[in-house]
Amino acid sequence: MKIINDIMSKIENETNTVCRTLVNQIMRLHLCDPDGNSFSRIMSIREYNEQLGNGVYTAQVEYQRQYCYTDVKGGNGHPWQRRLMGSLITFQSLDYIWVNDINGESHIIDGGQRSRTIRGWFTNCIRLPRGLVYKFKGKNLELGGKNWSEVKDYYPEFSEHWLENYQIDFKVFMNYTNEECSVIFTKLNTVNSMSKPEYRNSIWSDMATFIRELSDFENKENKTLDIFHGKQIEETEPGKFRGIRHGIKFGKRGFDDFVSKISYLTINPLKVTGNKVLEEWYRNEREGTGSFKKFKKKIKQNLKWINDLILNEKDNQTRSSLLGLPEIQFLFNVKTHLERTYEFKTTNGLQLIEFWRNTITLLKTKDWFVDYNGDKTPFKTCLSSLSSGRDTEIEDWTSIVSDHFVEKYNNWKKDSTEIEVGFKLLDKSRTIKKSVKEQVLVEQDFKCEYYDWCGNRVTMSSPGDHSETSHTDGGSSSDVDNCDMTCEDCNGEKGPMEKKYYKLVVEQKIKDRDGEK
Repeated sequence: MKIINDIMSKIENETNTVCRTLVNQIMRLHLCDPDGNSFSRIMSIREYNEQLGNGVYTAQVEYQRQYCYTDVKGGNGHPWQRRLMGSLITFQSLDYIWVNDINGESHIIDGGQRSRTIRGWFTNCIRLPRGLVYKFKGKNLELGGKNWSEVKDYYPEFSEHWLENYQIDFKVFMNYTNEECSVIFTKLNTVNSMSKPEYRNSIWSDMATFIRELSDFENKENKTLDIFHGKQIEETEPGKFRGIRHGIKFGKRGFDDFVSKISYLTINPLKVTGNKVLEEWYRNEREGTGSFKKFKKKIKQNLKWINDLILNEKDNQTRSSLLGLPEIQFLFNVKTHLERTYEFKTTNGLQLIEFWRNTITLLKTKDWFVDYNGDKTPFKTCLSSLSSGRDTEIEDWTSIVSDHFVEKYNNWKKDSTEIEVGFKLLDKSRTIKKSVKEQVLVEQDFKCEYYDWCGNRVTMSSPGDHSETSHTDGGSSSDVDNCDMTCEDCNGEKGPMEKKYYKLVVEQKIKDRDGEK
């Protein structure tokens, strides 16, 4: 065809950059889909690396997987990364990278691991596989074991040729929504080894974003739970992390899995948390038929309770005894069950963790869970069945352990030499109303009930406590006369101890302080 011959003659002496620009214009204007919102694009690996470095292309989008590797300058990289770069440096083709061009950025829909590996190569974090040889202009180039800087130093002509001539192919979409991109991501990855939490994460919704933000250790907006972020996680080997104070698994979006299960249980208490029900829950939220928004505040409160509790774990606790996802989930179920009757109040996080750890040991050594047919269920099976059992089983198991909590708490109230439990169980009927708190604050002159000892002031957010005396006048246990306000220090020290006994303790402390006999 004459027009093709004319074009070829005109670009004969043009650079590769000009040729690629022409091809991209043809694909954008003439080889696109009917509405012009999707098309193909080509780019040199030099230009792609530059745009990755400038943030024009980014893989940090909601529906993407977390990066599986940690790039360390001067390091060798993961074997998969080394094999990938070995393929690229020897001019083997790379599968399409799928992107969404939106608001001046290109969001990588699929190809995030490959793209970030390419960036890691150019920053000398990856070495080529040992023994790799490539023939260039009749010479065998010994590329094995070298990083990018070394390849450039040893073979500058080849390096420049590769930068200019190795081509990346893209499938481009224009201004697609996150939901539309997540559908594409899911279709492209259904045949890959995506974990169930990774797959659920691709079902985009406001709830999925919420869960990702709380569990994403790379999140730079200070939204991640403390136990999954910063100094609370450690890298065990390149690309693999673990919590310092918990045993929740990191790989395959294990942190997301934990957050999603606690969120689900907040809305659906004491239910099985298998992937099937969670995936359906994610889809309902995407379709706008879920109830996440209604429970979002409560979900945050529950996750904060767990986060704060885990931060009380000892620094030197052995890894084998750290609480993992099933142990924490079961404890959360117990708290939920108890809150049907009581106000569950943590008084000492570490004591509660130790109490729960001791309880787990006890549950593993006795036949606690026996059904009507006399069949016994080991506690280990109970833990593993939180995602695969029946709702009725979860309810029964939780009820048995909850009764144990109540018994141990009552024993502690009667005898302070009993094992520390780290929590209080307050009768819900005695919850202090806001108006009562306000009046008590005024009557106490905004001072702690034990001000003579601690010297602390109190506010509306300070703990309220009830008198342990009987009420012969028939008054409510939440009346002003039966309540007082304590500071956090005194409330934590008092724990489940009855007020009359703690008052004696405080009186003795004051005498000791003042040198009285």
